[in-house]
Amino acid sequence: MNNLLLKIINRTINFVVNYIILKTKKVKTNSIPKIKGIIRINNMGSINLGSKIYLISGQKYNPIGGDSKLQFWVGKDAELRIGDRVGISNTSIVAFEKIIIEDDVLIGGGCKIYDTDFHPLESKNRIIGHPNSFKSNKKEVRICKGVFIGGHSIILKGVTIGNNSIIGAGSVVSKNIPPNEIWGGNPAIFIKRIESD
Repeated sequence: MNNLLLKIINRTINFVVNYIILKTKKVKTNSIPKIKGIIRINNMGSINLGSKIYLISGQKYNPIGGDSKLQFWVGKDAELRIGDRVGISNTSIVAFEKIIIEDDVLIGGGCKIYDTDFHPLESKNRIIGHPNSFKSNKKEVRICKGVFIGGHSIILKGVTIGNNSIIGAGSVVSKNIPPNEIWGGNPAIFIKRIESD
């Protein structure tokens, strides 16, 4: 009985804390997402969440993700838009321009999705204190409907992953993936086509 009571108290506290985080960080939601654990959000732009979203944040809720937390980091004037029926586990999403995740997408534990290089490519501009040290290349990321991204994958700036495609666990995706294909590896390469139902 004590364990059940502790679980109920823990879930209630998590719900309240996450609700406060979503509201204070000005996240627009169609409905309150189902969240296990406590999420981290830094929002200086715009975050829009669809309906029936399932988020996991923390080790005890998904062993695949390790001890990482779910984190959304949206820079000034940037946008993160997540569609309906999306599941995301222990993932870091960093948008300095725009990241769009369409409906029915699953993102496995420990993934990283970035639309920026974070720092300039030129060595002189990367020097701490240089006026350009934090100016970097940015380009929109789009993860289309029905995509599944395997755990610990990294999706880099400028990438579009086509409808229903699958990214194998531990992959690094640096170029566009066509619809209905399986890709994997570092860098990710084509494995096979997915036959439609």
